[in-house]
Amino acid sequence: MHPTSPKVGVRAGKPDEIWHIDYVLCTPRLMAPKVWLHAAIDNFSRKIPRVRVAERFEISSSIAVLREAVATRKALTIVPSS
Repeated sequence: MHPTSPKVGVRAGKPDEIWHIDYVLCTPRLMAPKVWLHAAIDNFSRKIPRVRVAERFEISSSIAVLREAVATRKALTIVPSS
């Protein structure tokens, strides 16, 4: 049975308040090499301002996609969470 209401995690109250990085390993075509997609996602709007494709999973790709997404927005800075 499904619960009556889904569990809700952290939610932003306005756009650009909380962003997160998602990544997935995928195969674009049959017999093609697998690639990693890294996406920066706005928690409030669920918009994806930037995506990066990489042949290997590397933290540097996740950091780069976040920095590129921040560069597309006005007056945003990266604040590490504790």
